Amino acid sequence: MQKKFAKAVAFLSTLKGRTLITFQEIADPDAVASAIALSLLVRNCEVRATGQVNSQAKAVLKSLGLAIAPIESLDGYSNVLIADACTLDSFGKWADAIGLFKGKVAFFDHHVHSDRMKADFSLELPSISSTSEIALGILDAAGKKADKKTAMFLAAGIASDTAHWKSANDDSFEAMARLLKLAGRSRQDYPKILSLLERPANPEMAKKKIACAAKAKVTEKSGIVVATSTSDAFHLQCAVGLVSLGADYAFVADEQKGIVLAARSDSARKSVGILMQKVGRKIRGSGGGHEKVGGARGKFSDADAILDYCAKVALE
Repeated sequence: MQKKFAKAVAFLSTLKGRTLITFQEIADPDAVASAIALSLLVRNCEVRATGQVNSQAKAVLKSLGLAIAPIESLDGYSNVLIADACTLDSFGKWADAIGLFKGKVAFFDHHVHSDRMKADFSLELPSISSTSEIALGILDAAGKKADKKTAMFLAAGIASDTAHWKSANDDSFEAMARLLKLAGRSRQDYPKILSLLERPANPEMAKKKIACAAKAKVTEKSGIVVATSTSDAFHLQCAVGLVSLGADYAFVADEQKGIVLAARSDSARKSVGILMQKVGRKIRGSGGGHEKVGGARGKFSDADAILDYCAKVALE
């Protein structure tokens, strides 16, 4: 692992000209924190957004007195670094421009995905629970300490992406302890992080989750329960909601958008990211994700048929 981090440092040291550091279209704290951390190692760089940041990332940015401006153009940049994403369709309206970019491109990610973008350098570590931990490893390899704000943001990234430790490993806890010390006042800072990551109540989300659960189809085999349903919004939250109701695996489809989002329980064993690679191929697109959440994007006209396929691969 240390050799991989050292290679990343060596690559970053070769960059010349202006560098753009960015992340997926709807960025979470892990993505934003990782991008900010990487910026500590790159001269003449800017961290900018391809789209929006989610409510959690927005809360952390506000608390730390930070702001991320949107990308205006790729003109003038010699390099593009991508944190916490590895597919072009993650970047919304900037996907084509990034795909056609003539300078150096690199990505740093912990997801698995069937349709990784081409890059001059990539650091893919799916065994690590968050990209924030990858960024911290790169900083360590470079002998660079995170400043207090970056340390706090990386800590928030780890807490968020491990779903408050549900998908954490030993390295995650060690990284969090170090980051809280770097941030200072760790006893006060940790509960502050948790409070920032708590999503505010969203009545529209609640309605969609209830409607999704009401029309869910449940399949059971050998004690494994799979719930499938449809929704036109808050797809991942709906899938997570079905798991919280007792499903081992949950899949939520939206044929208008051509997407399927999925989640699994702590006791289920199959990687959702790997399952969604299969689903991505089935819908003539791509898919991937984490161990416990993931998604696929493509084209399909029969949501029921695709959801039956999802249940099949989960129960195989």
